[in-house]
Amino acid sequence: MKLELWVAWKLLAGNWRRAVFSFLAVTGGVIALIVSFSLGAGGEKIISRDLLAMSDNRIVIGGSNLTMQDIKILEGYPMVEYAVFPEARTFENGNIFRGYSDRALVTMGLTPLRDREIIVDKKQFPDIKIGDNLIFSINGREYSFSVRDLYEEINPLELMKQGNRVMISQSFYNRLFNTNDYRNVVVAFDKNEDIEEYMGYFISKFNKDRNSLGSVRVVETPEIYKRIVKIQKVVKNTLRLLSVISLCIGGLGIMNLIASGIKSRSAHIGIMRAMGMSGKKVTAVFLSEGIIVSLIGGVAGTVIGIIFSFILGKIIKIAPDFHIMQMGISILIAIIVGLGMGTIPARKIGHMNTVDALKNI
Repeated sequence: MKLELWVAWKLLAGNWRRAVFSFLAVTGGVIALIVSFSLGAGGEKIISRDLLAMSDNRIVIGGSNLTMQDIKILEGYPMVEYAVFPEARTFENGNIFRGYSDRALVTMGLTPLRDREIIVDKKQFPDIKIGDNLIFSINGREYSFSVRDLYEEINPLELMKQGNRVMISQSFYNRLFNTNDYRNVVVAFDKNEDIEEYMGYFISKFNKDRNSLGSVRVVETPEIYKRIVKIQKVVKNTLRLLSVISLCIGGLGIMNLIASGIKSRSAHIGIMRAMGMSGKKVTAVFLSEGIIVSLIGGVAGTVIGIIFSFILGKIIKIAPDFHIMQMGISILIAIIVGLGMGTIPARKIGHMNTVDALKNI
C-alpha cells in the first residue's frame, strides 16, 4: 500500500492543478461543518447558561401593576427558580442599571447585593476588582458603589445593547430610580417542572395570594420559547445540510479528478500495468489520489474552520465551542466522501486493458 500511496502522491505533485477544484470543494465543506458545529454548540451553551437568554420553561405575567411584593410571593413557591422585572432597566450616562432579586442572582451563580453594592461585567470593567469602588452619576447626583462581584455577559441579546452593564439589587433599584410598579414579571421554573400542566392553577393561586391588588394573566407561555429553540435547531440542521452538500460537491470533484485520469493518463496506466502492477494496485493508486486530496482538504478545512469560527464568533458575539470528536468526524467524512465518490472511476481504471492503454503513448 505504501507504493500505491507514493505513486499517487507523485502523480498529484506532477500535475497539482487538476486537483485544485476538488481540494477547494472538500476544504470548503469541512470549513462549513466546523463553523456550524462550533458556533451551534456555542449558541446552545448561551441559551442553557444565561438567565436572560431564551429559556423554554418560563412565563411572563402581566395585566396589573406588579411590585416587589409580587416577586417575594412568586419566589416563595417551591417550583419557581426566580422572578425578575424585565423593565427594571435604566440607561444613565452610558451605563445600563438592572435590578435583580437575590434569588435571581444566586441562580446565576452570583452574590446577593445590599444597598450601594453592584456587580459589573468584567469585560467592560477589566481593571476593576471585587471590593473596588465605582462612582456613577445618576439623575444629576454622584453615587459611590462597592463592587461585590464580577460576571461575564454571554447573552447575545444583551451584548447587542450599548452601555456598561451594572447589576444592583431590585429593592435598591426601586429607590434609586423612584420606581415601584411594573407591567410584567418573568417567572422561571425548575427545568423538571411542566408548567403548562398546572398553569391555570398557578395563576389562580397567585391572584389569590395577591389579595385585592388586581388580577394578572399569562402574557407569554413556554411554548413561545420552545418555538425559538426549535427554530435554532432548524437553522443548525440547515447549516449542517449545506456543509454535507459542499462535501458532496467536493466528492464529485474527486470523482471527476479520478475519472479524468482514464483518458489523460492512460499512458501512465499502461506503463504501470506493463511493469507488472495488477489491476487492483492500479485502482489503489488512483483511489489513493482521492484519499490524499480528501485528507489534506479535511485537515486544511479544520484549521481554517477554527480560525473562521473565532472571527465569525467575534462578529456575532457567540464564543465557538469546539469538540475534538466533531473535528475528527469532519475529517473522517471528508475521507469517506473522497473514498466513496472515487471508487467507481478508480475501478474502471484498474480494469483497463494494458494494450489499449499503451496505444496512447
